[in-house]
Amino acid sequence: MTANSGLNQQKFENYSSCKLNKLSMNKKIKIDNTFFEIRCQNVHFLSLEKGPCVEEGDKISEIFGVGKEIEYEYCHYCCDRFDDRGWGCGYRTLQTIASWIINRKELQSSEHQNNETEAKSVPSISEIQKILVEDLKDKPNSFNGSRDWIGSFEVCLILDYLYDVPSKIIHAPSIQTKGEVQHGLLNHVEALRSHFQKFGSPIMMGGDVDCSSKGIFGIATTKNKKNYLLVVDPHFWNKSSSSNSTKTFCEQLQNEGWIQWKCLETDFCDSSFYNLCLPQLKSS
Repeated sequence: MTANSGLNQQKFENYSSCKLNKLSMNKKIKIDNTFFEIRCQNVHFLSLEKGPCVEEGDKISEIFGVGKEIEYEYCHYCCDRFDDRGWGCGYRTLQTIASWIINRKELQSSEHQNNETEAKSVPSISEIQKILVEDLKDKPNSFNGSRDWIGSFEVCLILDYLYDVPSKIIHAPSIQTKGEVQHGLLNHVEALRSHFQKFGSPIMMGGDVDCSSKGIFGIATTKNKKNYLLVVDPHFWNKSSSSNSTKTFCEQLQNEGWIQWKCLETDFCDSSFYNLCLPQLKSS
């Protein structure tokens, strides 16, 4: 944490990306509890259809987001029995987006009656690191096998390299408004709304003080001009049920806040900058 971040230690811990609490980092708890033989898919749909809970007297005026046309797998801490708790959130968000892109390209190929497809499998964390070091020369050799984080820029590089999908990068620095520091995401509401209308692909979000990687799967605006983002959080790892039912799992994710609408005016860190990676691939 930088000296001029404007956050005390407690607030920093609240925004800390990787949920570094005693429970999530307890190595005595078996990570098999988080493993699904069949990865759960499309975990945001129920929340997108329901929309955010708004203040009394307000109502939702419009919602845009990642639709039902393309399925994807929700990737999160330890989902492949690889223990990345505390550092792997950016990789997991990348994997979720990669899953969506692969399924989109397969559908696109079938629509054109083309048996050849550029889609590849979702890369593992070690494969992502290897590509950034050996193929793209973006990282030093020491990055291989490390616990170093990745952000929106690295996600952009990987999506372009593996799937030939370019991305738009949005940098939203914190700004001074009437002597107070505020995050700059509100300046990009129209760009996010336009993205979901035109492309409908999931977005990667990262930051500095709020360094949690997040998948952004929707945006909603209310009559009173409040704005909400639908966050798919990769920091989950310990499922409470032995059931492989997507419905049961989605209910747990919503109840525990891993899939939730967050208000841009109140729920994001004012002293953090945010970077967003918007894949330029249309859902249809």
